Amino acid sequence: MIENTEDETQYPIVLGFGSHRTIAGVADDEERITAMETVIGKPKRAGCMVGLGSRDRYIGDEALSKRGNVNLTYPFTSGKLTELDEAESLLHHLFYNELRIAPEEHYILVAESPLSNDETREKLTQLLFETFAVPGVYFESEAALSVISGGKLDGVVLNSGHWGSYAVQVRDGKVVPNSLKTTDFAGYELTTQLMQTCTNNGWWNFMSEAGRYVINNIKEKNCFVQVNNEEHAPIEYELPNGKKIMLGNERYSTPEALFNPSLIGNSSLGLHDLVLASVGDHVELLQNIVPCGGNTMFPNLMQRLASEITSKTNATVNVAIPQDLGRAKYYSYVGGCIFANQSGFAELCYNKHEYDENGPSGSFAKCPRTYQ
Repeated sequence: MIENTEDETQYPIVLGFGSHRTIAGVADDEERITAMETVIGKPKRAGCMVGLGSRDRYIGDEALSKRGNVNLTYPFTSGKLTELDEAESLLHHLFYNELRIAPEEHYILVAESPLSNDETREKLTQLLFETFAVPGVYFESEAALSVISGGKLDGVVLNSGHWGSYAVQVRDGKVVPNSLKTTDFAGYELTTQLMQTCTNNGWWNFMSEAGRYVINNIKEKNCFVQVNNEEHAPIEYELPNGKKIMLGNERYSTPEALFNPSLIGNSSLGLHDLVLASVGDHVELLQNIVPCGGNTMFPNLMQRLASEITSKTNATVNVAIPQDLGRAKYYSYVGGCIFANQSGFAELCYNKHEYDENGPSGSFAKCPRTYQ
């Protein structure tokens, strides 16, 4: 809890921006959280939204619900801010509609992706101070926060999301420089492959934006990772048009590419090899492998990850497997709540006075980026 100059108490806000999912909340309670799609929808043409609550833009899940009538824009791609105006709309919606707070009364902790860049940091800093008048902001690696969420300070984080995957070492609660290993192979490629497979099966033409949405839903709700090459009976799935299809080996052949990308013609490292490349000789970190991101929530993926890594090293291997797989999406947020609630968090922050003196780039002195 932070006391401001008027003797009011306000908890910090924790923000994390993913390519497809944004997570935010008030740091006094890790369960007090909002998660929404990182997407903005603008009407395709004037008048096309008549009778649908016409506005100039729709945000998050509402934008996706109107995807036939709007053009979708994703403000963040692979950790980088690419659409500044849309990011402003997203933050405005988060602060005033989702969290229902006055941003000028709260310090902000941003869980920063290792795939981000200096320009993104500066744009966010400027936006938070100049548009939303926050009193201060701190940037911390989402990887470090993910390790902290488990009550530890050392480990290796594996994050696999929509546009990319990475592994990075964390020691003493901080990312280890030059340990970051990345690949562009991630959820987008899996969805594209499943779109092609299902189209080739003659079920429907899924090679469109609407088709991608359907296939992504199939992937997230029905796919899983094989552990022992066991047989699995097909299951029935009903498409939005009412047609029923039988999902067979597509359910496990799709995520199998996470461990063997060559199956779909990609030369990237598999997730297990990405972890080993990041760790190098520091195999003791394999005792705390923290998997994060949407792709790590496939059933059996964490067990398979441990098995693949164990087969390539004599070291002790332990993957932090949550009882609720969905919690893997929120590791950095939970760690952010722990970090922002520490005594003296306000003093750590890059504050308004410092911003006025040093501008958007001044945050690097207080919150260094140490990935490479």
